[in-house]
Amino acid sequence: MWSTNKAKHVLVADDEEHTRLTLSLVLRKAGFKVTAAGHGSEALNLILELANGPTPVDLLLVDLQMPGLTGLELVGELERQKIPLPVFLMCGYLDNEIVADAMRRGCVGYLEKPFEPEELLSRIN
Repeated sequence: MWSTNKAKHVLVADDEEHTRLTLSLVLRKAGFKVTAAGHGSEALNLILELANGPTPVDLLLVDLQMPGLTGLELVGELERQKIPLPVFLMCGYLDNEIVADAMRRGCVGYLEKPFEPEELLSRIN
Protein backbone atom coordinates (compact mmCIF):
# COMPACT_ATOMS: atom_id res chain seq x y z
CA MET A 1 0.00 0.00 0.00
CA TRP A 2 1.10 3.58 -0.46
CA SER A 3 2.95 5.02 2.49
CA THR A 4 0.65 7.84 3.60
CA ASN A 5 -2.59 7.50 5.55
CA LYS A 6 -4.52 9.76 3.18
CA ALA A 7 -7.08 7.82 1.13
CA LYS A 8 -5.66 7.27 -2.34
CA HIS A 9 -7.75 8.39 -5.30
CA VAL A 10 -8.44 5.79 -7.98
CA LEU A 11 -10.06 6.65 -11.31
CA VAL A 12 -11.95 3.72 -12.85
CA ALA A 13 -12.44 4.12 -16.61
CA ASP A 14 -14.65 1.47 -18.20
CA ASP A 15 -17.50 1.74 -20.68
CA GLU A 16 -19.44 -1.06 -18.96
CA GLU A 17 -21.55 0.51 -16.21
CA HIS A 18 -21.78 -2.71 -14.18
CA THR A 19 -17.98 -3.03 -14.14
CA ARG A 20 -17.54 0.63 -13.10
CA LEU A 21 -20.04 0.28 -10.27
CA THR A 22 -18.62 -3.02 -9.03
CA LEU A 23 -15.02 -1.79 -9.06
CA SER A 24 -16.04 1.46 -7.38
CA LEU A 25 -17.81 -0.42 -4.60
CA VAL A 26 -14.88 -2.80 -3.99
CA LEU A 27 -12.37 0.05 -3.93
CA ARG A 28 -14.47 2.27 -1.65
CA LYS A 29 -14.96 -0.60 0.81
CA ALA A 30 -11.16 -0.97 0.84
CA GLY A 31 -10.77 2.70 1.79
CA PHE A 32 -9.98 4.31 -1.57
CA LYS A 33 -11.54 7.50 -2.91
CA VAL A 34 -13.03 6.57 -6.29
CA THR A 35 -14.06 8.51 -9.38
CA ALA A 36 -15.53 6.75 -12.41
CA ALA A 37 -15.54 7.54 -16.12
CA GLY A 38 -17.48 5.85 -18.91
CA HIS A 39 -14.95 6.43 -21.69
CA GLY A 40 -11.36 7.46 -22.30
CA SER A 41 -12.01 11.10 -23.14
CA GLU A 42 -14.03 11.56 -19.95
CA ALA A 43 -11.22 9.94 -17.96
CA LEU A 44 -8.63 12.28 -19.47
CA ASN A 45 -10.78 15.32 -18.71
CA LEU A 46 -11.25 14.18 -15.09
CA ILE A 47 -7.51 13.57 -14.64
CA LEU A 48 -6.76 17.07 -15.95
CA GLU A 49 -9.51 18.71 -13.83
CA LEU A 50 -8.42 16.96 -10.64
CA ALA A 51 -4.65 17.34 -11.18
CA ASN A 52 -4.28 20.62 -9.31
CA GLY A 53 -7.07 20.12 -6.80
CA PRO A 54 -7.05 18.69 -3.30
CA THR A 55 -7.55 15.08 -4.49
CA PRO A 56 -5.62 14.40 -7.71
CA VAL A 57 -5.87 10.93 -9.20
CA ASP A 58 -3.24 8.55 -7.76
CA LEU A 59 -4.03 5.48 -9.91
CA LEU A 60 -5.91 4.82 -13.14
CA LEU A 61 -7.72 1.52 -13.76
CA VAL A 62 -8.59 1.59 -17.44
CA ASP A 63 -10.35 -0.80 -19.79
CA LEU A 64 -8.53 -1.57 -23.02
CA GLN A 65 -11.54 -1.21 -25.32
CA MET A 66 -13.64 1.92 -24.85
CA PRO A 67 -15.30 4.42 -27.16
CA GLY A 68 -13.47 7.68 -27.77
CA LEU A 69 -9.98 7.03 -26.49
CA THR A 70 -9.08 3.38 -25.92
CA GLY A 71 -7.18 2.48 -22.78
CA LEU A 72 -3.84 2.46 -24.62
CA GLU A 73 -4.62 5.72 -26.41
CA LEU A 74 -5.41 7.28 -23.03
CA VAL A 75 -2.07 6.06 -21.66
CA GLY A 76 -0.35 7.57 -24.71
CA GLU A 77 -2.11 10.89 -24.16
CA LEU A 78 -1.03 10.95 -20.51
CA GLU A 79 2.54 10.35 -21.66
CA ARG A 80 2.33 13.12 -24.31
CA GLN A 81 1.03 15.56 -21.71
CA LYS A 82 3.73 14.46 -19.23
CA ILE A 83 1.22 13.35 -16.62
CA PRO A 84 2.93 10.72 -14.46
CA LEU A 85 0.18 8.40 -13.33
CA PRO A 86 0.36 4.68 -12.52
CA VAL A 87 -2.00 2.78 -14.82
CA PHE A 88 -3.46 -0.72 -14.63
CA LEU A 89 -4.94 -1.95 -17.89
CA MET A 90 -8.05 -4.18 -17.74
CA CYS A 91 -9.29 -6.36 -20.57
CA GLY A 92 -11.38 -9.44 -21.22
CA TYR A 93 -8.57 -10.91 -23.30
CA LEU A 94 -4.91 -9.97 -23.00
CA ASP A 95 -2.29 -11.57 -25.18
CA ASN A 96 1.47 -11.14 -24.83
CA GLU A 97 1.60 -8.49 -27.55
CA ILE A 98 -1.03 -6.31 -25.86
CA VAL A 99 0.69 -6.69 -22.48
CA ALA A 100 4.10 -5.82 -23.95
CA ASP A 101 2.66 -2.76 -25.72
CA ALA A 102 0.93 -1.64 -22.51
CA MET A 103 4.16 -1.93 -20.51
CA ARG A 104 6.12 -0.03 -23.18
CA ARG A 105 3.53 2.74 -22.93
CA GLY A 106 3.99 2.99 -19.17
CA CYS A 107 1.34 0.73 -17.63
CA VAL A 108 2.47 -0.65 -14.29
CA GLY A 109 0.24 -3.71 -14.47
CA TYR A 110 -2.74 -5.41 -16.01
CA LEU A 111 -5.78 -7.41 -14.96
CA GLU A 112 -7.59 -9.88 -17.16
CA LYS A 113 -11.38 -9.80 -16.72
CA PRO A 114 -13.07 -11.32 -14.93
CA PHE A 115 -11.03 -11.02 -11.76
CA GLU A 116 -11.83 -11.38 -8.09
CA PRO A 117 -11.91 -8.33 -5.79
CA GLU A 118 -9.06 -9.83 -3.76
CA GLU A 119 -6.86 -10.04 -6.88
CA LEU A 120 -7.59 -6.40 -7.74
CA LEU A 121 -6.73 -5.17 -4.26
CA SER A 122 -3.63 -7.33 -4.02
CA ARG A 123 -2.31 -6.10 -7.37
CA ILE A 124 -2.90 -2.39 -6.79
CA ASN A 125 -1.54 -2.46 -3.26
